Amino acid sequence: MNSWDENRGQKGARQEGSEPRKVRIQGSLSEQFKKLAVANAKLSMHLASKSRLHDAALLRTVLLPKSHPVAEAMASAGIDFDRRQKLGELAGIPPHLIIWRAAITAALALEQGSATDKEVLSQHVAAITSPDLLTNRVHCCRATSAFQPNTTKVTLSVSADRLITLESLVRILIASGGDLKLGAPWRSTHERELAKIFIELGKWQPEV
Repeated sequence: MNSWDENRGQKGARQEGSEPRKVRIQGSLSEQFKKLAVANAKLSMHLASKSRLHDAALLRTVLLPKSHPVAEAMASAGIDFDRRQKLGELAGIPPHLIIWRAAITAALALEQGSATDKEVLSQHVAAITSPDLLTNRVHCCRATSAFQPNTTKVTLSVSADRLITLESLVRILIASGGDLKLGAPWRSTHERELAKIFIELGKWQPEV
């Protein structure tokens, strides 16, 4: 900043009272913005497609009736977490760990499921004496409304050392009426809208 005065009057510096130099842009500015919009939209489509493939590889997704005991327990746990968090409770505990505990507890109470899988869940409950023991082990545990009416989408992901527990939980959910989804999930609403526009413009071939 101290060099500002020293640079006044040097070649390339605009003199006081002189007109600013004009910068010319090659081509139409509106055309440039159109190209940028198309490139960004195509990138969004590409990343969305890759993201769905990653979800298929990393997540377990089970569809349950909204009235299913596990779906109801997970939803209630999420609501209770929000309430207690506003009261200053559960500080430092991520919501998905609370929801995971609710899912395991509800699954254990189901009539369906093998004794072996129930024993795996029981051992898990006995071993986890603190939420801290699940940190960096349960990555994702959420229940959201699915596209199908009155259906809950349960999404789960754990570390390698918790896969046995996860698989037992998934088998119990399937035995009690759950539908395990395999492969990449369907495109989102926004992804479908973009694909439709690009197909109409003749600028896009849908990816997987």
